[in-house]
Amino acid sequence: MKRIIWFLAFFSLSFHLIGQDKEFQPQSQISIQTNILATTHFNFTRQVSPLGSKSILGVGLEYIMGTGFGFGAHWIAPELSILSFGPKHYLETGLSFAIPLYEGENLTDEASPGLRLGYRYQTRKKLFYRISIQAYFALDPPVLPAFGLGWNF
Repeated sequence: MKRIIWFLAFFSLSFHLIGQDKEFQPQSQISIQTNILATTHFNFTRQVSPLGSKSILGVGLEYIMGTGFGFGAHWIAPELSILSFGPKHYLETGLSFAIPLYEGENLTDEASPGLRLGYRYQTRKKLFYRISIQAYFALDPPVLPAFGLGWNF
């Protein structure tokens, strides 16, 4: 029950931030990332507020599915992210909290805070490519480099 309350509190922040800047047009983003050896990530992010002229705050939700070495494990991770620079090359940073949905036989069931550092290349308005490194403190493996594709809408 505590996890649900934290999850709802995290996303209620996004409704507070939307509409603070009349010229800002929020966008939603979906992406899929994989590192082939351990996990596949499905991510939804909503840009909620500009942070100056070159940065945007976003809130998102990521579903992490264990593949390869992490087979059988599933996590859900709310995320607070910042997208900086642009217009073609972006720096992505984020804070997340991985909550286990299901763990395999030998895996821990601890929730874990995490950090993301990534690069995004976006040539057109809709399609983007991303490379990132995520570090989760209680997951195995703790560092997850990944590459993937995404779509803005």
